[in-house]
Amino acid sequence: MKKRTQFAVFLIVLTDLLGWAVLLPILPFYAEKWGATPTQVGWLFSAYALAQLLASPVLGRLADRYGRKPVLLLSLGGSFLSFLGLALAATFPLILLTRILDGITAGNLPIAHACIADVTEESERSQAFGVLGIAYGASFLLGPALSAVLIRFGFGVPIMAAAGFSALSILITAVVLPSMGDLPRAGARESSRSFAAWGVPALLLGIFFVAYNLFTSGFALFAERSYRPGGVLFGPEQLGWLYAYVGGLGILIQVLFFGRVLAALGERRTLLLGFVIGAMGFGSLAWVSSWGGILGATSFAVLGVALLRPTLTGMLSKSVGPDRQGEVMGFSQSLNGGAQLFAPLISGVIIGSTGSSFGFLWTGLIASVLVFGAGVNLWLGSRGRSYEKNSIDAVSV
Repeated sequence: MKKRTQFAVFLIVLTDLLGWAVLLPILPFYAEKWGATPTQVGWLFSAYALAQLLASPVLGRLADRYGRKPVLLLSLGGSFLSFLGLALAATFPLILLTRILDGITAGNLPIAHACIADVTEESERSQAFGVLGIAYGASFLLGPALSAVLIRFGFGVPIMAAAGFSALSILITAVVLPSMGDLPRAGARESSRSFAAWGVPALLLGIFFVAYNLFTSGFALFAERSYRPGGVLFGPEQLGWLYAYVGGLGILIQVLFFGRVLAALGERRTLLLGFVIGAMGFGSLAWVSSWGGILGATSFAVLGVALLRPTLTGMLSKSVGPDRQGEVMGFSQSLNGGAQLFAPLISGVIIGSTGSSFGFLWTGLIASVLVFGAGVNLWLGSRGRSYEKNSIDAVSV
């Protein structure tokens, strides 16, 4: 059951994220086609993030109480209906409603993570979440490329392709994912670990989400105005190739690198390495100009993110009992939703008020300091606390 569940969840996450990745590059242009202003385009992303922020913990608790599979099917069904509605929408308000629907039912990823936690030993959990990073990278690599090919046939074709991937994820969930009917019910027993156990890893993960979204939300704007690799304006085509590189590199890191690093260093040292490398990558992107420099700085940033995300998610999962996996994974998704809601606003203010290059430099430095400084301080301050014995291995520094 363990391998079948892990395989099914991998396919579910891959197909679900492919639908999102196909939609991502064209959504702003599709909204503009139906009369949306740049401000209203921003509302699409903010409305989705706000709905996700509010709904994810609720869906997680429902998954704890009624089982993973039925709530996951409900969540994926909401995404499928939102994509269909988006393809049929002919006004901006209708487009906005489809994004709100998708946000309200955006429990796909946290419930999928909870499924992995249900069948994976605590010592293997961070590495298991790392495998899901391959699905993230593959979707980021393939989705935008597929969207670029299909957009020549009109907006409706890539949107329906996104709906098709969503329908495929529903089919995989219904047919391949085990029923997992023996999951503990919420209230069957209290989680044996206190708020102090999961509060600190949740805070670490929240800081990571804020820093990551703070930096990435301003990158396209900065690159378009500041990068001239080889004397060529850095436009959508160059950005698309860079995103493809990011996706491909993320896959290679998870397949060839993450598991070995985690086994050799343990979770605490892996976190510290991720903080250092991520800070270097975020802080250096504003200083480079050539393709070599851009790819080098991007590689550091991607490596840091690839080390931090699954390790922090594994810490959070191990900090609570099996009766609260859905709730805590939903809470992590809610943290990401909050970061997606507020970080672009903060980044835009910084860049807009100080100039693109200078503002982006400050945005990157703030992200670097936030990730590295807060992460290291919390990690050092947590030594000897009870949650460390449960959620982080005993590797000494």
